[in-house]
This record gives sequence, structure tokens and C-alpha cells, in this order.
Amino acid sequence: MNSGLSLAARALLAAMVCTGVAVLSGAEAIAAPVAIAPYTLTTFNGVPPSGATKPDDLAISADGKNLWVGYGNSVATDGSGGPSNLVEYDISTGAVLQNISIPGHLDGLKISPFTGDIWATENEDGNPTLAIDDEDTGKFKISTFSTTSITGGLDDLVFSANSGDVFIVASSQVDTTKPVIVGDVGLVNLNTGVVTPVATGFLGVHGLAFSPNVVEIAEPGE
Repeated sequence: MNSGLSLAARALLAAMVCTGVAVLSGAEAIAAPVAIAPYTLTTFNGVPPSGATKPDDLAISADGKNLWVGYGNSVATDGSGGPSNLVEYDISTGAVLQNISIPGHLDGLKISPFTGDIWATENEDGNPTLAIDDEDTGKFKISTFSTTSITGGLDDLVFSANSGDVFIVASSQVDTTKPVIVGDVGLVNLNTGVVTPVATGFLGVHGLAFSPNVVEIAEPGE
């Protein structure tokens, strides 16, 4: 928005957006989001803790009460520098419940349906790690991976609700510009750092979902 606009003009534009009226800003039209029944939209009042910037992924607890957000803080995507922040909010009030400092660059974020722990993939461009955070204590452990299993980095992950399998988007072992889906059963293989590729050859994979027995792959533009 033009910084030269008066406060009154800014307030008017904000009001128009909130009522669903499209507003031109330069060459772009901005319109308020509209919910499709039976869904409704409400404003989340959470504010990032001091120093927490560049939010990426998020996850909501099974009871729908708490929201977890991973803030990358502009940390290099190979994990150098840091740290990132993993923040838990009370959805109803926006209050920060936990603010956890974790080494590396947080990216994908999911809550385990089996333990309630928060799993965060880190460092999508190299030096891949997986941070697993205890939802109650905020204590976390970081797992590294065998260099023969993953040579690039990690992006998103998804749990199979019925088998206990975990699927992760990683860089290809052959060409790190091409993602590969890797599978891991429970925590057993995380202790050895060895993972098993289950699908390869995708371009620009960004997200995963499980529905109900198939891993859904989200690529750019989807």
C-alpha cells in the first residue's frame, strides 16, 4: 500500500477489504476471503513472539484448541545460522503457550496422531534433520539421517493414520533438484538414520497429505 496515504484513507481501504469489496493496489485487486458454507471465517489474534519471523508451516492439535506455527526466522535453508522458533498458541485467545527455540531451519510441521508429538522437518536444501517436540514439556530431540539415504534436504511429512508409516519429502539421492518420497516406520529407523525411498521423480513437491491409503502430493500451483 502507498505509504503516502492518509490514516483515514487507509482505514477506508481496510474497511472495504473487510466487507468483501475488491480494492486496487497498483495493478493487483485484493479481496477479502469468503468462506463456503458450512465453514466460517474468524480472525486469529495470535502475535509472533519477539524475534519470530517468516512463518512457514502450521499444525492444529487433534482437539482443535491449540495451533503450532514454525517460524524460519530467515535461517539459511541448509540449517546454518539459526535458530528457528516453534510456537504454540491458544486458538481461542491467541495467547502464546510455548515458544521453543530449535536449531536449523523449520519447514514442514505435523502432529503425530499416535503420540501428539510435533514433528518438524528441517533444512530443505541440505543437512537434513527432523525435530520431534514433546507437546507437554516442550523438550525436543533432533534426528539426523544417513547420507546414503538422503543427500539433499527435507520438506514436508505426513503420517498414515492406520499403519503408523511416516512419509517425508526429501531431495533425490541422484539429483537434489528432484524430490523423492521416503518412508519410515515408527521411530525404529530414525535411530539408525536409514530411510527407504518409496517414490521418485517428482518436480517441486511442496506438501503431502494422506487420504486415506494414498499419499497425496502437492506441487507448485496446487
